[in-house]
Amino acid sequence: MSKHALIFTHLQCEGLAIMGDVLFDRGFDIERWNTPRRGVDHVDAMSPDLLIVMGGPIGTYQRNDFPYIQGEIDLVKARIEAGKPTLGICLGAQIIAAALGNNSFRGSQGKELGWFPIRVNEEGMKTAARHMDGEHTNMFHWHGDTFELPEGAKLLASSDMYENQIFSYGDHVMAVQCHPEIQSDQLEEWYVMLHSQITGDNPLVHIDDLRSDTKRYIEALNAQGRRFFLEWLEEQGL
Repeated sequence: MSKHALIFTHLQCEGLAIMGDVLFDRGFDIERWNTPRRGVDHVDAMSPDLLIVMGGPIGTYQRNDFPYIQGEIDLVKARIEAGKPTLGICLGAQIIAAALGNNSFRGSQGKELGWFPIRVNEEGMKTAARHMDGEHTNMFHWHGDTFELPEGAKLLASSDMYENQIFSYGDHVMAVQCHPEIQSDQLEEWYVMLHSQITGDNPLVHIDDLRSDTKRYIEALNAQGRRFFLEWLEEQGL
């Protein structure tokens, strides 16, 4: 019987990318659930073998504007308490942090946008996160929110701008603020969605620089992102 992966998405262009390839290769039944369109009231998040919560340009502090975020937080909290494998990327990492009691907030350093390495610490080197250390690959970032490390969590990796890039909680939860899953064609959709930050007279990072850096770094990141996700799945018995 194939294993079941439930994927919470918030935008069509926030896809699984490299992680989807790995899940397909391992024979997973992949169920994509767009929470803005469908809500989460009728989701059984306890039955899937794996829950992955993807990203989006909103924050957990916007629950009044986007009520389904609270539903996701509650479902993630239940999975964490049940010891079920759960992975969060970007907003997904912030949802995990909120489920553990620490809401996200706007980062004091502004937006972290572009290709910058992360440093995997000694604790992280004992985990699958070691594949994403700056010694092996550059990392793609696009976020302006951050969070405090939840009580009981283990910090695994940091960047120069924001300390809490990757953390784990217990044996079955991994939260990743950056984007090890990204692929170059997916980024082209992100450029359209977030064009105001990368085009015009005063962009945070110019779109041409993002494209040239992507050509330079994407192959290594795809290889290391695949290694990270594959090893983490194997650790979960998946």
